[in-house]
Amino acid sequence: MVSEEKEDLQDIPLEDMLTPEYEPIDFRCIVQIRRFKDKSAGGLFLPDDYKRQKLQEVTEGILISIGVNAFQDIINKEDRPKVGEMVKFVRYAGAIDTIKGNEDYTYKIIPDGDIIGRKKR
Repeated sequence: MVSEEKEDLQDIPLEDMLTPEYEPIDFRCIVQIRRFKDKSAGGLFLPDDYKRQKLQEVTEGILISIGVNAFQDIINKEDRPKVGEMVKFVRYAGAIDTIKGNEDYTYKIIPDGDIIGRKKR
């Protein structure tokens, strides 16, 4: 059985999150997603293909950046998701970008229409 320990993104202060090398264009958003361990519970290293598949299946993360035209179809501005909020998006949405640093930070670049909800305030 593979251990899929994940980091709770809500425990990381927004100002401590590494910003991606890119900014979203038009109606796209950047969402930071959880990370997976490199090893199974038994200590075996997980293959890269398995980790990539699991990253594609992630459906929630923290909204890091919003394109200039994102969420313009939502008339009430208070209903629009804001940077720093936990959002839910459709499975397999967006492109994955990993940034190497002290730790790996993983992001998805997602069209605003693929974001389907946010955590209640």
